Amino acid sequence: MQLMRFWKKVLASVTVGVLCVSGVGLSGVESVQESVGTVLSASAYDGTYEGLHYNVTDTGEIEIAKCNKDAATVVNIPTEIDGKPVTSIGKHAFSGFSLTEITIPDSVASIGEYAFYGCTSLTEITIPDSVTSIGDCSFWGCTSLTEITLPDSVTYIGYKAFLDTPWLKIKQAENPLVIVNHILIDGTTCTGSVSIPSGVTSIGVWAFDGCISLTEITIPDSVTSIGWYAFDECISLTKITIPDSVTSIGGRAFDGCISLTEITIPDSVTSIESTFEGCTSLTEITIPNSVTSIGYYTFSDCTRLTKITIPDSVTSIGGYAFKGCTSLTEITIPNSVVDIGESAFENCTNLTIYGYFGSAAETSAAENKISFVSIGGVQTTEPVATTTTELVTTTTISTSKATSTTARTVTPPSTAIKHQATATSENQTTTSSTSSESFSPIYGDINLDGQVDITDVILLNRYCSGTVYLNKNAVKNADCDGDKEVSSNDAVVLLQFLVHIVSFLPHSA
Repeated sequence: MQLMRFWKKVLASVTVGVLCVSGVGLSGVESVQESVGTVLSASAYDGTYEGLHYNVTDTGEIEIAKCNKDAATVVNIPTEIDGKPVTSIGKHAFSGFSLTEITIPDSVASIGEYAFYGCTSLTEITIPDSVTSIGDCSFWGCTSLTEITLPDSVTYIGYKAFLDTPWLKIKQAENPLVIVNHILIDGTTCTGSVSIPSGVTSIGVWAFDGCISLTEITIPDSVTSIGWYAFDECISLTKITIPDSVTSIGGRAFDGCISLTEITIPDSVTSIESTFEGCTSLTEITIPNSVTSIGYYTFSDCTRLTKITIPDSVTSIGGYAFKGCTSLTEITIPNSVVDIGESAFENCTNLTIYGYFGSAAETSAAENKISFVSIGGVQTTEPVATTTTELVTTTTISTSKATSTTARTVTPPSTAIKHQATATSENQTTTSSTSSESFSPIYGDINLDGQVDITDVILLNRYCSGTVYLNKNAVKNADCDGDKEVSSNDAVVLLQFLVHIVSFLPHSA
């Protein structure tokens, strides 16, 4: 299990552009570090200053890139080199070295990923007021580091920045919620029901990672973001309240929360990606109208999720978004969704997709051999003028939402559809949400767009071959021969009607 988690996190870290080696021993990481060091030593640096290799950035500033292995254990980083300011400590700059003391000048604004990783002899460090960003895993494995002075200027602290340091353990003993400058960087030792105090603005990446005793958590309305993997593998977490102040929920934030039964996504969130992967107890979830995209693996392996409605605000559904949702029986996809990724519904063995004819939903259902039920023709928001064939004259359609009344001017082939109750006039008003009880069929109108043309023939043939499904009203319209059954013969009769062999529908033999 631990190994699986490790590799999952390695892959996830690649996604966010970093290398995370969580879950392996220090010695294993050191071997990786040696390889990195070999590559770096063979690389050309822009210059060397008192045992420090550096590079000049595009903006003319200095980044400390590496330290000579022969350098002294006490290092003083200069404020400038060759008249250029030293503004950053680069990735892996001092990682694995025998530093006992280091002075960082107040010109430095950022400390890179793994910058001091594995500096086991470093006991204390003062970070100047100029620093605003501390990178991922920057002090991880500094097993002697007991004192860290962090200024108020720091606004970003990367994941596991202080993992395996005595300083972090001291902080955890004082309070299981370790908060630095309004950032909750660690809650892995929490138990039971937890309330995050007001004033916290962000929950850091992997903040509660593997916190198996956490059962419930309340987030204050001061929080605006929840980081990647924030509650990863919190297997006892059953309930969480997310306030409307949250605008960003990181990928896999609730990955593997197998006991989570309910959660509300606030209206302030615009996108979700891999957020609830592996939440096997989640049975139902409401997606707010603020969400515009459902990313990769968002609900993957939510095996108890039974029903979901996609709001009109959503334009895309990512690949594998509902993969393995074996209990999912129905999903309603609006016409606003124009892109559905590869294998979005893989292994959804009991699924029926409800959507519009000609939409991405229908295409996806056909490509993946999933049952499809139409809830109407393709919606349009502007008047559309179309010319079909010589059999059907120009048709003007003005359509609003599916639940509104739409006015259509329909001109069928030369002979009017005499035996259709709704075709008593060329100007007719139809309601797309008409109930089955009050529905008056327009025979031959298979896609329910108010006109009869060759498109309906094609759709009827597809239905007869079992590649698409029709709703009840469409099936009524499909009975073109009036025998109260729908078969390939109805498609033949419909085609005969369009080429004027049959003068009216339904037409019995």
